[in-house]
Amino acid sequence: MAWRRRLAALALFAGSALGLAQGAWAGPDRAPGQVADPRIYLPPALQRGTPGCANPVEIAAFAENWLARRPSRALGAGSSLDAAHCTQRRLVNRLRLTLGEPIGHLVGLTNAKTQALFETDRPVRGVALEGMLLDNGATLPERFGYWPFIEADLLVIVGSDQINDARSPRDVLDHVAAVRPFIGLVDIGVRQSEPVNVVTLTAQNTGARFGVLGAAIPAEQTTPRMLAALEVTLADAEGARISGGSGRDFIGGNPLNSVLWLLQEGVRLRRGDMVNLGSFGLLTPAADAKGEAVATFQGLPGAPQVRVRLR
Repeated sequence: MAWRRRLAALALFAGSALGLAQGAWAGPDRAPGQVADPRIYLPPALQRGTPGCANPVEIAAFAENWLARRPSRALGAGSSLDAAHCTQRRLVNRLRLTLGEPIGHLVGLTNAKTQALFETDRPVRGVALEGMLLDNGATLPERFGYWPFIEADLLVIVGSDQINDARSPRDVLDHVAAVRPFIGLVDIGVRQSEPVNVVTLTAQNTGARFGVLGAAIPAEQTTPRMLAALEVTLADAEGARISGGSGRDFIGGNPLNSVLWLLQEGVRLRRGDMVNLGSFGLLTPAADAKGEAVATFQGLPGAPQVRVRLR
């Protein structure tokens, strides 16, 4: 498949995955007095799944491998998108034990080049957890994940629940408190033989592992036209460009349209939610940064930079 050829050209990887035995399930039907394993137990709201939704043992196996930076089998392979969202909810429920509570939403595959890489014409969405966020200038291992990539992203912080009534980028920005430049750190995290597509990316919460936060910019200092005109460069430790793009590359020509897409998907936003609007340019192998990645956001006030050191 085209995605495999293209991604294999970006990064090489090998390894084997660790699984859990089916007998490890300890849900509500466990023996009297038996304590549920919190890594596997599903709360009642998540026990009824869409056909094709990954079971608790599959979720636990993937989560253990992913958290340990080991390769795993793809979640959601061969299932429907609805089943992939069910799997994602169960996976997020497991990851929150380690990475903390949900703090917002992620939108991926928001430009045509990235969509072409994964042979789709639609974005994907996931959930951001509080333990994913890092301060500007953070240092991580270069292999922060099993199959690690970096990208330059943009976040908004929701300022009002009225954003749910937005119909245009202007409406969205009117209910945003702040804009934050961001570097996303993605881990696809599966064996080379596994499928990577819209369904598996959705099931695996878009592969989001970490993100580095730039300083908040009050929304009133920006405009929809400014965000559409952004030119963002992701450079390596030597200053050479390794990725980047324009705000016009996003859905409908504006990063704020990612929020409108989320609303069309039925997502309800709340005051204080973080929304990752997506990436400027293609995913880039972390090794290409040569020890440090620097994202520069030309067009935002002060042309802010976000950097992450990869050792």
